Amino acid sequence: KIIRSENPHSVIAAKRWLQVFLTKTTNDIKEKDNSWQKAWALGYLGTCYFMTQDYDNSKKSIKKCLDLN
Repeated sequence: KIIRSENPHSVIAAKRWLQVFLTKTTNDIKEKDNSWQKAWALGYLGTCYFMTQDYDNSKKSIKKCLDLN
């Protein structure tokens, strides 16, 4: 959506990185306890949402992160 480049290899690399990052983040969020891993994952997820211009979900994720502290 917002990844723009004249080099298609850059776009592919960015999409792969984002997929790996989102998979790790999703797994950390599923933690049963309110661990620091879960807080960091929610913070990162909020950043990913912000970067894809999904501001409502970004705000929700960051709020959940801060509520754990």
